[in-house]
Amino acid sequence: MLGGPLALRRGHRPVCWWTPLGVRIGSAPLWEHAAATAIARAQGWIGDDDWAVLRPRLLGAAARGTAQIDDERAIAAGRLWLACLDDEQAARILTRPTVQHDPLAVALDRLATRVAADGKDLVA
Repeated sequence: MLGGPLALRRGHRPVCWWTPLGVRIGSAPLWEHAAATAIARAQGWIGDDDWAVLRPRLLGAAARGTAQIDDERAIAAGRLWLACLDDEQAARILTRPTVQHDPLAVALDRLATRVAADGKDLVA
């Protein structure tokens, strides 16, 4: 699915795919795209193509800080990606802001910590 109807196109993945007509619907918000693909990357289902697209936007969210909920979630999702990659420059920027306001962002941040500690195994 991630390589077919839900594939990355022009830097975005669709929010959903309507099966009867095979229609791609909408574009996922940055944090949603980053979180879903980071989990897929941790499982080995996709490569690093999404990171190249997401990286500048996630670093922009980190530069803006955690005042906006979407930025805080994007930062946490970026940290989840970093658990799967070796990108020291991005790590220095994404680890600066403290994720603590939004419960979903905190959960994503804790998942990133677990993935980094447990060697990318989400099912164990």
